[in-house]
Amino acid sequence: MTRHIKTVTVASLILNILLIGVVLGAFCHHLTKQQEDHHMVISELSAKLPENKRKLFEDTMNATWKDMDDTRQQIANTKKEASDILVKDPFNEALYTTQFQHINELHDKMKLRMAKSVTDLAKQLTPEERVILADTISHFSPNTVPPAAKQ
Repeated sequence: MTRHIKTVTVASLILNILLIGVVLGAFCHHLTKQQEDHHMVISELSAKLPENKRKLFEDTMNATWKDMDDTRQQIANTKKEASDILVKDPFNEALYTTQFQHINELHDKMKLRMAKSVTDLAKQLTPEERVILADTISHFSPNTVPPAAKQ
């Protein structure tokens, strides 16, 4: 092998190793980011509440978020199954539609869980604190980090 080919081969190997490191790093960061973002959003949004109610809000929302972990995992699994159905030949339209109906049902389940938590929380707040709560939860979703909190 000539010196030029050896140099190009070594450079190519180094660049491939760097690329693999970048891809793995981004993947690991993605796995932990959702949970970290959730806690950051809860803290930022609760900052508007009085100190004595802030902990109540944070504890309630964190418990609700944790209670929905299984449902979020079910949604992810069902989306993966729907994707598999979509690429499989022959395409099974009825099964694909059923999967997305199931995803919608799981989202509805999460919304009802969040509504129950907010209702329980609102019972423990004054009318002024409920105004702050209403503004706070308008930015909150059980699935995602609200865009307003990322600004």
